[in-house]
Amino acid sequence: MFLLILCLLDDIFDTGKTFDNVFSCVDDQSKFIFATLFARRGTQYPEQLIYGEKTFDNSYIVFPWDKLEFKNSIK
Repeated sequence: MFLLILCLLDDIFDTGKTFDNVFSCVDDQSKFIFATLFARRGTQYPEQLIYGEKTFDNSYIVFPWDKLEFKNSIK
């Protein structure tokens, strides 16, 4: 017997839009996990959320891949 769990990984849980969009498409929501590196402090978190750290404030976080993406976009 296999246990099938859907896990979505994202860099930050901020507004909840990504979570809401994906969560609404999941058939069995009890088997869904949303994992992020950071969760925005002061935001309500869904019970399916697993995060590494809370942000200190509302400052914008620039991830290394954001810098690379920006650099590549201006070529």
